[in-house]
Amino acid sequence: MKKKIISILSAAVLAFPLFQFSADAAGQLPFTLTAPEHIAITYLNGNDSLTTCQLTWSQNTSMSEWCTRMANSETHNDAVKELETMGYSELSYTAQMDWSIDSTEDWHYNAYWDTDGWDSDNVKRLGEWAYTYFQGGADITNDEWVFRDMGDISDPEDMTWYGCHTEGNDYLGWKDVLKEGQYIVVNTEDGGQHAQFDLVNHTVNVRMRWLVTATKLEPAADGSADQVKIGSEWSQIASLGKDAASSVSVGAGDIAAPVIRDLHYTAAEFNGFPVIAFYLDVPDTLSNALVKAQANGGSISLRTEARVPDGEWVELQGDWTVKSGEIQTKLQMLAENAKNVTNGTPIELRCRYDCEPGGETAGFSTEFSNVLTISAEAMQISSETAPAETAAAASTTKTANAPSTQQKALSWLWILLLIVAVIVLLIIIFLLTRRNKEDKK
Repeated sequence: MKKKIISILSAAVLAFPLFQFSADAAGQLPFTLTAPEHIAITYLNGNDSLTTCQLTWSQNTSMSEWCTRMANSETHNDAVKELETMGYSELSYTAQMDWSIDSTEDWHYNAYWDTDGWDSDNVKRLGEWAYTYFQGGADITNDEWVFRDMGDISDPEDMTWYGCHTEGNDYLGWKDVLKEGQYIVVNTEDGGQHAQFDLVNHTVNVRMRWLVTATKLEPAADGSADQVKIGSEWSQIASLGKDAASSVSVGAGDIAAPVIRDLHYTAAEFNGFPVIAFYLDVPDTLSNALVKAQANGGSISLRTEARVPDGEWVELQGDWTVKSGEIQTKLQMLAENAKNVTNGTPIELRCRYDCEPGGETAGFSTEFSNVLTISAEAMQISSETAPAETAAAASTTKTANAPSTQQKALSWLWILLLIVAVIVLLIIIFLLTRRNKEDKK
């Protein structure tokens, strides 16, 4: 079934009946809508453009878990049904970033941010300086590069810097939204001139919010909008530059061991081996640490291991990014290590976080989580004689790989369809031959 998450359409709303903005509808969603959390902004020191910064933020576990359910083929349909009970057929959400220099009041938000930058006549009203659309997903943290391109000051036709005022476009450029003294002009090797924030003497403040787009299941009888836009509250402010607080790296004491629960089999397989899953709890302290690490060029990943009795712990392949909801992992590596796993053998599973704080701070790992146990399905590995250079690729097969009942049924179905096709073809040939004979008479 096609996923119900769609991209927000570029269209009008203010007086145009396609979109309706509603702050009150936040309580009618399949997740709890709160502002983006743990915002961080970091200057990349010219590693991309002169002005590029990395914006990092997290979402609450309710939003992350809903995205996980929508992306999982086993839970997707139930998530869609829940959405339909709320009167919506489709739903998506994006993040927006507003900014201000040397002030926490002089923001650039206006009503066009509620409509993705378009007015009621489908005219674009916001320039590249308005960050109205960051697509997210199930991961707890996300990041985007911002302030990457302010245009070329030396080119009078550069719409990024000077704006655009033509039919179908009527928006300000960076030149119009920056004040004198807030930036310096840098001459580049290609002969251009580009603006750069003066972070020594000024402070860039940013804030974020979510914008949800929900499509109604049934058109309204009164002819009102078929889609509803729902905005979250604005987040706390993050700063960069003169008055910004110094960033702090993630330390070993900032992250506790994972807490996992509900280990179970999924309907999926990987290379003929079972795929199991469990649920991961993501506390606020972990979300904060994730943003800190990611903002500093680091990462926090999930390492999952399993073993059979008297066996060693084996790292498994599977989900490694931190998200709320179901985490899937594959048993192939365990089967290859154990060689022969009989039906009912207890399999133990545990996890830990591996953290690279970024910068010059050394990486570390947390303690392992609580251990979960599940009974194994039979997995037997047989080694084949092969040249050393191909042994890794050819040494393992699952002897329990006989066709399943479903596979056998599909095989017979294809044979039946082939027989029917041959019969139909013979009938057509017979009728055509008979018709030709009649025509000759």
